[in-house]
Amino acid sequence: MALVFCGGTAAARAETGIEGRVINAQSGAPIAGAQVTLMPGTHVACTNADGRYRLVGLPLREVDPSAHVLVRRAGYAPASIQLSLAPGAVQRGDAILRSASGAAASRVTACAPRRDNAAFGHGWVFGRVVDAQSGALVRSGQVVVARGDVRWSGRLDADGFYGIDIGNGGSPQGGNATVQLVGSGHAPISVYVLPGFHTVADMFGDGRSDTRRASPQARPRPPSATRAPRERARPRARTGRR
Repeated sequence: MALVFCGGTAAARAETGIEGRVINAQSGAPIAGAQVTLMPGTHVACTNADGRYRLVGLPLREVDPSAHVLVRRAGYAPASIQLSLAPGAVQRGDAILRSASGAAASRVTACAPRRDNAAFGHGWVFGRVVDAQSGALVRSGQVVVARGDVRWSGRLDADGFYGIDIGNGGSPQGGNATVQLVGSGHAPISVYVLPGFHTVADMFGDGRSDTRRASPQARPRPPSATRAPRERARPRARTGRR
């Protein structure tokens, strides 16, 4: 019985993951050599000649219910997929890439498979950096995550994305941290980090942020909206006699 149980667990782990196909939006043809990344970058797969990929073997206890998948290929605009993963199941994650050039096109020229189960269980902060005026992705620079006196850093890749392993976030408890692009004049943004969970933090040049949790737990509360004071209704003038 014990042997059957262990074998079943190993099989479930091997079958926990994502698979799918990447095709061209204009022609419907498969795209080979596309890079499929389970953010924040701990697991990477490459599509074959038929545009198919398979990314399995994710640690059971580390599978986050909400997965962010980034699909990129040179000459195409990056695409993102959001999936709900479950231990022992392989979810379908198909992607459609549109041809693009200039600032909108991905600059990833080669795909290198990666599987880092040890780093997958850590806490991560990842996202993209966008110039507020032009709307273009910022494709170079250093991003720093700070919580108190503890700092972690990482660099933007060719498509303006970053992923920073913060381990346990400097504390066994969750808390607020700041994220900033160094030397850019961009205002820092505030995020909530939690050990073992991923925080998605997209940054914009005017200091705005699009911060969301990769897990439904410990989701940061949005700031309460301020309302303009209501004017008191003026008494209506009475007409006629009593």
